[in-house]
Amino acid sequence: MTSLVQCALITVAAVGLFVGLRSLPDSECGFLHYDPPVVDGDGIQYCGDDQPVFIEVGSLNYPVKLTLKPEREFLNVGEPVKVVLSVSAKGGEPLAPSELAVTHTELMHVLVVDPSREDYHHVHPQPIGESGQWEFTFTPNRPGPYQVFAEFVPSRTQQVVIADGAIDVAGAATAVAPQALPDGWTASLVVDPAAPAVDQEARLHLKIARADGAQAVLEPVMGAWAHLVAFDESVSGFAHLHPKYTGREKDAEPQLEFVLNTHIPGDYRVWAQVKVDGVERFMPFNVQVN
Repeated sequence: MTSLVQCALITVAAVGLFVGLRSLPDSECGFLHYDPPVVDGDGIQYCGDDQPVFIEVGSLNYPVKLTLKPEREFLNVGEPVKVVLSVSAKGGEPLAPSELAVTHTELMHVLVVDPSREDYHHVHPQPIGESGQWEFTFTPNRPGPYQVFAEFVPSRTQQVVIADGAIDVAGAATAVAPQALPDGWTASLVVDPAAPAVDQEARLHLKIARADGAQAVLEPVMGAWAHLVAFDESVSGFAHLHPKYTGREKDAEPQLEFVLNTHIPGDYRVWAQVKVDGVERFMPFNVQVN
């Protein structure tokens, strides 16, 4: 009888372990999306079929706290600054890199944007050992309180978490433009429907082309052919969008499709991020949601 009980317990444990392992995401997209991603011959994942809606960070009250410590007290426009950040859970313990899952090739995505939404940086902080502290460097090009969003997925919960904070910058705005496409390249963003309403899916079609008609070759950036990040007027949050699979990603004029859904009306600043000639390029667009 004892042997039968032991066998039964071992069987139950084995089944539980099997089910648990089967429930884990089998790809980086799996941590952020419910639907299985499409993977092409280059290993690029397309997660756009299951897009999250716009995330109003403050209203969700994530159980984490973000601490930002710039290397100096006063920050000025045009001067690079190193920032040390730490994210702690409810108990106050900082999250170490070993506790985070890789999502879109990185452990943590940090979005830094000024109040005008004219200066945007997407950075990936590097861990300082297992201390729970991370560091990144950016150069502010405009004054004001920059909003900082840290997006990551703890391995234990397998759920995306966002922590936010602010960094004050003094000085006058510079004329520094974002790292645009090379000369002779163009980018356009077509919105369908042209005047989307709140709580309605809008299709955003990003098209890249070359004036000379040659192939416009995109290179993978964070495991995708492009990324879009949309900020609302008050920078209360963001939507981090990844492309759907359309089969036109390698056309002479690549076309990428994204989905935006938000409950907040107003003017959205949408930043497209692509990689061309080994350089990551950032291009801003405006989308009006009614």
